[in-house]
Amino acid sequence: MLRWLRWQGLVGFVVVMALLAGSWVLFADRLVKWAVEGTGTAMVGARVELDSADVALAPLRIEMQGLRVTNPNAPMRNAFEAGRIAFDADTLGLLLDRVDIGEVAVEGLRLNTPRERSGAVGRPPSEGPGLLDRTARSLEIPALELPTAEQALAAAQLRSPGVIEAAREDMRRQRDTLEQRVDELPTEASIADYESRLERIREGGGDLTGRLSQARDAKALLDDVRGDLKAVRKARDAARETVSAAEDNARKAREAPEADIRRLVDKYSDPATVAQELVRYVLGPRVAGWVNGGWYWYQRLAPYLGRLQGGEDEPPAVKVPRSEGRRVIFTEADPRPETLVRRVALSGAGGEGTLGGEITDIAAPASLWPRPLRFDLRGNDLPGLAGLAAQGQLRQAAGQSRADVSLQLSGAALSADAPDAGGIAIEDGIADLEIDGQVGAGTLDLRLDGRFRQVGFALGAEAGERVRQMGELLEGVSSFDLSVRITGTPESPELALRSSLADTLKRMVGQVAGQKVQAFRAALRDRIGERVAEPLAAVDENLEALRGAEQTIADRQSRLKALEDRLGRILG
Repeated sequence: MLRWLRWQGLVGFVVVMALLAGSWVLFADRLVKWAVEGTGTAMVGARVELDSADVALAPLRIEMQGLRVTNPNAPMRNAFEAGRIAFDADTLGLLLDRVDIGEVAVEGLRLNTPRERSGAVGRPPSEGPGLLDRTARSLEIPALELPTAEQALAAAQLRSPGVIEAAREDMRRQRDTLEQRVDELPTEASIADYESRLERIREGGGDLTGRLSQARDAKALLDDVRGDLKAVRKARDAARETVSAAEDNARKAREAPEADIRRLVDKYSDPATVAQELVRYVLGPRVAGWVNGGWYWYQRLAPYLGRLQGGEDEPPAVKVPRSEGRRVIFTEADPRPETLVRRVALSGAGGEGTLGGEITDIAAPASLWPRPLRFDLRGNDLPGLAGLAAQGQLRQAAGQSRADVSLQLSGAALSADAPDAGGIAIEDGIADLEIDGQVGAGTLDLRLDGRFRQVGFALGAEAGERVRQMGELLEGVSSFDLSVRITGTPESPELALRSSLADTLKRMVGQVAGQKVQAFRAALRDRIGERVAEPLAAVDENLEALRGAEQTIADRQSRLKALEDRLGRILG
């Protein structure tokens, strides 16, 4: 039997297998390390580092040491570190091009740790799109002193010119329609002819034949008058409705300038309005930074977990063609996710505290797994954070997608915000925050409630007079509450921000405006009145024309009704 063996081929096969096995032993750990660092860096957008990896084959087990993930918004700090990560993988699943992991143990987890060197790669995330970038860019410090009327109007978008122009155009069309209808009614000449016929009928009579002729002519004239009177009555009813609508339009047009005046006076002098604008200016960038940071992580990780964009990762519904030929590949009867991690157990510590939790059902594509991804993370006495509790889930099924999140932070130390050269920002403080909400396909609903204490504010080096005034207003403020609601869509979010800080500022702002409000209001009334005088005059002209047309119809109706009554008495 040994004569049948081809020794050269057998020796070559053994050598090749030995080389492959040796290469695996020598390079498998390094390949895993490179893969984790490369893929992680691409996902996060900042440097991901791994100290070492150990790969065992029987069974397939991977153990990694020293994982560090840079915070892309703070490249000199790690978002988190993990001392040890270990898991067993399904070897058969890998042969079928699937990753199926029962449990991953993540130990030595620490949050927000310092780095020795920057972990930034490529463009900083702040240059990328943020959920509230447009809102943050639109924040401007309100004036603490009243501007001139010209300055206020130069920066304002007045609504009254548009309202007045729309009213003028509507009334012009109504005027044309009503005047055309008047032209179609019996004319003054035709009514005068009816009156002449009536006088001739009254002059007739005498003998029996004359009275019969008089009655016949009166009946014919009465029929003509009643026919015209019916048309005139319909026109009068329509004219009343038209004039009523025109008067309503004219009233709105006349009130529009006063509404603009009230809005501008409130904007620049109402303490509550100015205080609210101050709050948005001071706290808006901080809120935008928090939200944009979370949105950045969501956008980075969503492609790997199955985007919540209306079922983007669902397999397309296509008609399966009839298989032909000798080599037939059957469709999968029970499709499974290409990657499935059933549970990630998290444990760690920081300072004097503890940190732990789990993530379950990580699947990609998510639509092929019946359970949503869920996470639950809790910690106490962490560096810069007294308490942490985060829960949430990401659900994707049949075109219905939604992410739900709930986050509670207690005793969070606020890092200093570097103010713009001419701005103001929170310098330090402690916050208790509660965040919850949902993000779905084209929908957004997030809520943030916070309580701040021991807060300090810092001015930019080039702060102007208004910013310095606001800094003086904030000198005595060290604690306040904050409530934020973000709605709309990811493409067009809407921010509503309220804070008890506004109540504190309102009392101070009220003293700044002083006695200048009445003069400011009068100046606005003069300037806006000059702008809208001509179109308002056109509105009044159209209204008078409509009233005149209605009166014309009413006069004709009155004359026709008088003819009808007189003819009725003749016919007895």
